Formats: sequence, structure tokens, C-alpha cells
Amino acid sequence: MKFSKIIAIALLLIAFTNNISAQEISPMLFGQNSWMPDSTGTRFLNGHVHKKWPDIQGSGAQSIRFGGIASDMDMPTNYQYIRMIDSIRTRGMEPIIQVSYWGGRYSAEQAAELVKFINKTSGKNIKYWSIGNEPDHGSSYKYTKADQVAPYIRDFSRAMKNVDPTIKIIGPDCAWYNKQMIPALTTPNGPHDITGKSPEGHFYVDIISFHEYPFKGQQTREKVISNLTDNGNFEWKLTDLKSKLENCNKTHGRTGENALKMAITEANIGYQDPSSNGVTGLGTESFIGGQFWVEMMGLSIKHEVFSINFWAVTNALGFISKQNEKRPTYYHFKMMADNFKGSYADAKTNLKDVKAFASKDGNQVAVMVMNQSASKNQKFSLKFSTSSIEGDNPLKINIDAGIENVYVDEIANQSTLLLVFDASGNIIKKCEYTQDYHAVKNIPPTCTNVNPPAAQITAPSTVICDDGELLMAVNELEGYSYQWNRDGDKIEGATGINYIAKTPGIYTVSLSSDDDIIMTDAFEVQSSDGTTAEITADGPTNICHTLAVTLRANEGPEFTYTWKLNEVDIPEAKSPEYEVTVPGDYTVYISNPCGEATSETVIVTGCDGVAQAMALEVEGKPLLHTYPNPTNGYFTVEMKTDSLLLPGELVTIEILNVAGQVVFAQQPHQVNGYVRQIISMDSSYPPGLYIIRIRAGKESFSNKVMIAR
Repeated sequence: MKFSKIIAIALLLIAFTNNISAQEISPMLFGQNSWMPDSTGTRFLNGHVHKKWPDIQGSGAQSIRFGGIASDMDMPTNYQYIRMIDSIRTRGMEPIIQVSYWGGRYSAEQAAELVKFINKTSGKNIKYWSIGNEPDHGSSYKYTKADQVAPYIRDFSRAMKNVDPTIKIIGPDCAWYNKQMIPALTTPNGPHDITGKSPEGHFYVDIISFHEYPFKGQQTREKVISNLTDNGNFEWKLTDLKSKLENCNKTHGRTGENALKMAITEANIGYQDPSSNGVTGLGTESFIGGQFWVEMMGLSIKHEVFSINFWAVTNALGFISKQNEKRPTYYHFKMMADNFKGSYADAKTNLKDVKAFASKDGNQVAVMVMNQSASKNQKFSLKFSTSSIEGDNPLKINIDAGIENVYVDEIANQSTLLLVFDASGNIIKKCEYTQDYHAVKNIPPTCTNVNPPAAQITAPSTVICDDGELLMAVNELEGYSYQWNRDGDKIEGATGINYIAKTPGIYTVSLSSDDDIIMTDAFEVQSSDGTTAEITADGPTNICHTLAVTLRANEGPEFTYTWKLNEVDIPEAKSPEYEVTVPGDYTVYISNPCGEATSETVIVTGCDGVAQAMALEVEGKPLLHTYPNPTNGYFTVEMKTDSLLLPGELVTIEILNVAGQVVFAQQPHQVNGYVRQIISMDSSYPPGLYIIRIRAGKESFSNKVMIAR
């Protein structure tokens, strides 16, 4: 579908990053359940999850829960646990491991033994552990009260954390948001509180969890669209539980890593599908079911949920069918998991059947827009701030990203758009996924990477010298007018392709045509009062024992550097720092468009006297000594070699240039276990830095010498 971009006045990148005070997206947020495995315990299930790992990894999933009724009823074997953990971990995801309880069939001692086996014996160091599954479900324990749940949660947690205090416990994994059970379990210091500390000083539970399956096969389209934000439903549950956990955190002094979190350990549009399911229906195979997942994930990010683990990978409710077809739930999950980064960005639309969710970090803004209307296409304007949106487009979307930019596009009915923008609000990626084309044909979303804007600012420099000025230009595009901006504000009268800057700042140009506006990348201009040159040393400038010292020059806008030894340029020494290994007089020459300067001399000294140098050993190895250094080409090489040679072995002196080529080689005389050789390098050897290398038997030692004529 054709789209255009309107990029209005850009604010600073600083404003984009500093205005962010939203909730960080949990690194475990995008989750799945590993259902169905081939077996659990002694039960053979004939599931195929172990054949789906490449697709699971490809979905962008971050956390995988190994749990559910089957593995609660029939505890997995050690082999099944390790196989599952390794399958998850080798694909870059993190496991959540459920320990079995099944109404008392399994004990806290067995749970502790499992933690010991997995984390201690096998060294897997699993951090997240859940206890049991759906205690209030009619097919499970059929517990109805908190006093039935709190005792086993506490007993299991104590036993498990006594083995490994670093683990995090998840529970109670209620089958729904149980309004009788969860409040009692989260009443600080109440009789059934599971959020406080054990006698050993460990918190019982770290993450409060429940399951969310809103429908049982009797939903209407209207109910699907409104359900999650209707009063008393999913968003209300998250708000209610978050308030309870904040109270528990305050009462029990839980902060930082110890603060309570919440998780949705199983979720889907329903636990039972309508009789007529399929892509165009209202169940787990449907396109709107995939949009339902996006809304659940978006609300989870908004309310700081730790993880939302959908049920499941592959079964009747899975996001991959038994025939290995990826369903709309898979593609919606993948678009969000692959692209939402950083923190939550509040998103609002003015139409109830169009929803939007967004994230932001220092590099991008990602937006999911979902049109759930069965018939209406919508032209829209999307603004990256909360201010009002002008124009005639019926759909208006505000994203709280701190940028006063606008993007315009159109979204088809029953379709989803993923839009990714750079930090200036320029579109860089667009994915379109529609029910009637993509989902019906069972093909992935159509994604396009958008080229950056063609307009850019150029200048001979980025520096304004003293009270001077800088001539800047933007390339000319036919049919466009120009508006220069500094620090996000219009510069009055600056409407040509050239602008003379007299003030430092971040400059952009808005280029407008009849139906399009584009924005250049930011161009930062700095000021400089001139150029100075100074050297500081990172350590002692006598390198007899340290063998080296790093010298650092001051930095500034567009500074270039040339380091000198004894007034001779050092080849390739062009950065703000230089590691000195040769004694001598060092200076640095610095220049920029505003001037040039040479630093005061820093004198680097070496060892005093040949005898001391010859006796010195560094890490048990003899020191190769070269003097004088720098030299005019006539110098002496000395080293103690008696401990290095076997009978019949020889010593060779080699001299290499900076390209690594051997330009001189000689076998020196040895007297009483010492090599002392006078080297003469005439004018055929150009001035500069050379490497002195002595090969003694199987050992090799090197030093540097500077020839300055």
C-alpha cells in the first residue's frame, strides 16, 4: 500500500532520549510455553515441540516455560528437564522451570532435590522456578481458598531456596485472576501472605502469577475488540495486582532485584475455540486472535509485567499448527518481539476499533497499529508527541516519544502495521500484515526497509572559530522549499539552500513539497576559541621498570594530531594518545580549522647506566637494551643470553622496519654469556622507528629504536 512520510520540526536527539521516563521492557517479556513435548514423566504425549525449536527461536521468544497440568501431574524425569533446558538455552532463550506438586503428590523435598540436581550437580543455574499449576482449576487440586495454597508455596520455597538462595520463585499460577485467593496471598503480614520472608531470611515468592484465557468459544467480534480493557478484565487485573504488589514491597522493604513482579504464565484469546474457527474467525487460529495477542503484550509492557507466556507452541491453541503452518498469532508475536526495545511509549488513538502500542529507545521508535474494523480503511496521522494533531485524516495517533514529528499513512481494514522510525522520526522499516491477503494465503507480513532521506547538510567544517561563522548548505531537491532549524526551533528567514551559522547548535533542514515533508539528519556545529596543545602522562615518565607510559593530548572539535620524538614526526602516531616505549623528548602538534599549537616537551627517561639495565629482569626474562636511543644510526645492542642457549645454538640480531621487513641481520659475538654489538645504520636507512629483535635459541626478544638524523 502506498505511503508517504511527513516529518515536521525535529527536536534534539537529546530531547528524545532524556524525555524517556517510561517502563523498561522486561528481557523475559515475550514468552511461550513448551507445549507439547513428546513426553513428561512416564506419559507419552507424542508432541512435537522439540521439532519446532528453529521456529520458536525465529519468533523472537525470550522466555520458555516448561510447565502445565501434564508435567504437574506427572513429574518430568531428570533427562526430560535437562533436554528441555538445553534446547531452550542453546537458542538464546531462558527457561522457566515448574516443579510438580499436584495436590500433594510431590513434596518440597523432591523439589529441593530437583533444584540441587539442575543447578548444583548439572550446573545449569536456572533462575526462575514456578511451584505447581492452577491450584484452583476443576481438573487440578480444586482448591478454593488461600489457606490451601499458602502452606505448600511456603514449604516448597523454603526447601528450594535453602538449596540455592539465588533462585526466583513464581506462583501461585492460578487458572485465572482469582479474586478470592490472590488478595489473601498478597496481604502483607496476613495469615496467608506469601510475599514476606521465611525464617531463613529468604523471600517466599518473587513473582506473582496467574493465567488469562478470557473466552471459552462464545465470543463476538465486538467483545474481542473491547474485552481486554473492559472494566474488571485484563488491564484492570494488572492494575489491581500491581497496586497490591507495591503495597507488599513497601511493607516488606522489597526494592531493586527483590521487588515483587507479576507474570502471566499462560495466556491466549481463550481456552476453547468457537465451533467455526479459522483465519477469518474469532478463535486462536484467527487474524484478530493475533491482534489480541499484540494487545495483551502491549498492556503487559505498559503495566511492567515480567513475562507473558502464551499457550502454546504447537497444539490446537498453538501459534504453529500440527501441519507446521505459522498462524497469525505467530506473525503478530514475531513483529512485536523482534522490534519492541527499550521502554514503553504511551500510544493513543481517537478510534475505538484502531489500537496502537509503541516502544522507544535511544535509536528507534517502534509502533504497532491494528485496524480491527471489518470494513473501513483509515488514513491516519501519527505524531511522536502528546500535542494535538492537525489535518483532515480521520485517524489520529499520538505516541509519547518526545519528538514533534508527524508521519502519515493509510491502514487497511482487518490489518496490522509495524512501523519503525529512527531517533529523528524518519521511517526506516514498515511491515504490513492483512487478514484477507497475508493470513488467508498463509504468508508472512510484507516488510520494507525504507532508505534514509536524500537531503543532507554539508559544510567545510563543523567548527565556528572564535566569533566567526560557518557556511552550510543543503542539497537542492526539485519541488521542495526549505526551512532551517537550530536545536529544534525554526530560524526565522532561513529558507534557502544555504545558511551562515554564527551560533553553535544542532541544525536540521525541513524540506517541504505539496504533499511531503522530509527532514535532514542532525548536523552538530561546535565553537572553538582557538587551539591549544597539552600532554598528560598516565604514569611515571621514567620507563626503566614499567617499560612504557601512555601520553595523552587534550581533545577538541576537529583536532588532528602529530606526535614527535626529538622533533621528528612519529609515523602513524595520529591519535590523541600515544604509548611511549623509547626514551626521549616528546611533543604533540595539534591543529583544527581555528589554528594550530605545539605542546611543551615531555621528557621520557629510561634506565641509568648499562650495568643496571643488563642486570634488570622483567618477569624473569632478560632485558634487551639499546643505547643511545634515539640515535643518529650508530648505537649499541646488549643483552644477557647465557641462560637461553643450549650448546651449539646461536644468537641473531635482526632489525625490522615499521612494515615488518627485515632490513638488517647479523650474528653477534658473545662474551661471558653477554651479547654486545655495535650497529651502524648509514644514511641509506631512512629516519624513523625500527624494531630490534634478538633470536636466542628458541627465544625471541625485541625493542624499539628511533633513528633521527
